[in-house]
Amino acid sequence: KHAGSARGLCISSCFYERTEHHPDIIQALIRSLGNAEQICQKFGVMLVGIPAALRECGEKQVREFLDQTRFNKPVIDYRKYIGEYASASATAAVLGIKLLQLNRIPARLSGERDIGLDGKGVLLIGTGTFVTAIEIFQS
Repeated sequence: KHAGSARGLCISSCFYERTEHHPDIIQALIRSLGNAEQICQKFGVMLVGIPAALRECGEKQVREFLDQTRFNKPVIDYRKYIGEYASASATAAVLGIKLLQLNRIPARLSGERDIGLDGKGVLLIGTGTFVTAIEIFQS
């Protein structure tokens, strides 16, 4: 679905599964995004939502994803910046669009300095009871 920018930004929901119904949920998530190599090539940042009530589970899921993909670009726990509320992931999607429009991650989010996205997309991951993935990219 087009995000309404002149640049042709797109948002694609590509994964939504309940953890208890899927013992290898992180492997399934990676398959839904292509494979580890494609993930590393397509995305310049990962925005991760880890609900406070499921922090231990969410952090484990993120570690497993990073271990299996070897994703070495910035990973931002967006709830630390946005807060803990029901529609935080929607706000994170807007943040992802803004990062893509800027083509960089501002120092306030990266923790050090501005980091360029080099035209790569944003991967928005939700963790916990449900694991979700949304791609934000230029069309």
